[in-house]
Amino acid sequence: MIQGSSAGVADVRDRPPVQLRSLWPSGGDLPPLRPRQPLLRSGLRAGRTAGVAARGRDGSASGQGGLRADQLAAVLLAQFPEYDECPRAGDTGALRYLAGSVDLDGGGRAEVVALTLGREACGSGGCTAFVLRDSGTGYQIVTRMASVSAPILAAATRSDHWRDLIVGGGGAEPGARVVRFSGKGYPENASLAPPAGKGVAATPVIADAPTALAAAPLLVPAACAETASVAAGESLGGLRIGSDAAAAERLLGPPKSRGKSALWEADGLYHREWTFPAVGVVIGLSAPKPQGPWEVFSMRLKAPAKLMTGRGIGIGASRKEVLAAYGRAAEPGESGEPGRSTLTVGTDYDALVFSLDERNQVAEIYLGALAE
Repeated sequence: MIQGSSAGVADVRDRPPVQLRSLWPSGGDLPPLRPRQPLLRSGLRAGRTAGVAARGRDGSASGQGGLRADQLAAVLLAQFPEYDECPRAGDTGALRYLAGSVDLDGGGRAEVVALTLGREACGSGGCTAFVLRDSGTGYQIVTRMASVSAPILAAATRSDHWRDLIVGGGGAEPGARVVRFSGKGYPENASLAPPAGKGVAATPVIADAPTALAAAPLLVPAACAETASVAAGESLGGLRIGSDAAAAERLLGPPKSRGKSALWEADGLYHREWTFPAVGVVIGLSAPKPQGPWEVFSMRLKAPAKLMTGRGIGIGASRKEVLAAYGRAAEPGESGEPGRSTLTVGTDYDALVFSLDERNQVAEIYLGALAE
């Protein structure tokens, strides 16, 4: 079982076809895969199901159920048997993936296209992509393809009944490539496929937007379960990530300020902050709509805050006390300020961060997704 963050698999049935030239305006040359941007939350927490919607031959939803995202993550992680890294907050090279679903073979059930990212999956020519078939009880790999970059599109043209894919390919002549089904699968190396022509009608499956790449969920080995789950199960004064806004008011009283809401492209949610300066607390809230319902997205404590973590650590605690409470799960780091340091528990998506001052005492505690 895969622990940590899971994210939904995007269904492309509502995405209109685009002309290839609109994504590669230079006439088919693919811009290089952008480096990961500052870490942003995917908007979906561990344990939520991801519907891989099956679609009819006309492209409409068939109404069949989907599979959990952790099932997809387990299959992808199994393709990298040597990968045993426990991802730490801020590690932009950790193994991640993006995925979208589209009916490629015209059989009425959507296949899944996944692009894995990170040190383990990428090389100088691009990253590793997978085409998977949903059997109803699990995912089966149709093709593993090297040297692929986002975006990935499903073309209107077909080869052996399967839709052609337009991908970014590396190699000696990087650029947009058209990969065609050969009867057994798609080619194993996109860089060897022919260049994609101009004006090809295609439907986006995986985006190249920096926010999409930044929000790619982690693939976390089961051996890292303890580290990944510590922060996800944490609370500050009993308040947890995902608690409703009313719970924050019951604990802290009315906020002094209620910030304006703003839509984040990274997760498609609206965000705002409530500040409680008298008790040293700032609460980040998120909601699917501007009017709510609002729930806790992040929490930040500093003096004079009296709230404590679930393991009894509060403002003023010593470094020794933090390490005694969280052990090896607390990863040391630098804060960027002279004489200060950090201890971070968890992953990019659910991190518990202790900021230590010059005396090695906790000056600030943050719980939530790491973002800039």
